[in-house]
Amino acid sequence: MEVRQLLRNRVPSGGELPPAEWERRHRSLTRLLWLAAGILAAFSFISGYRDAHALLHIAALLPLAFAAASTKLSRLLRTMICSVGLLTAAALGVHVAGGVTEAHFSFFVVVVLLTVYEDWTVFALAVGYTLLHHGVLGM
Repeated sequence: MEVRQLLRNRVPSGGELPPAEWERRHRSLTRLLWLAAGILAAFSFISGYRDAHALLHIAALLPLAFAAASTKLSRLLRTMICSVGLLTAAALGVHVAGGVTEAHFSFFVVVVLLTVYEDWTVFALAVGYTLLHHGVLGM
């Protein structure tokens, strides 16, 4: 087998996951988003943020978690909402941690987690969000 064919077999083909498999993976990531909201709330209070400020951190994630869990929305929209939610959790984690370098690695973790969707659109969203966060907000 030639090298080009070997590489092509390793790269996602762009086909959709079967509905049951997508649902299982999406449910896991949505649960992770809920968990991230809880951890972020605790981390905010432990880090000394006042009640209102700490609650704003969670308020940014809760609508995304609810929407990602909704069965009334399309599969693509739920995928994108959950992805934005997890990326936002990473961004808020960096904020709560005071911008320390180590906190930025959470973006890498989220990008890897989002690969379970096997969707190039999600990957492009994750890369774009990360570049925007670090390029614009990181200034």
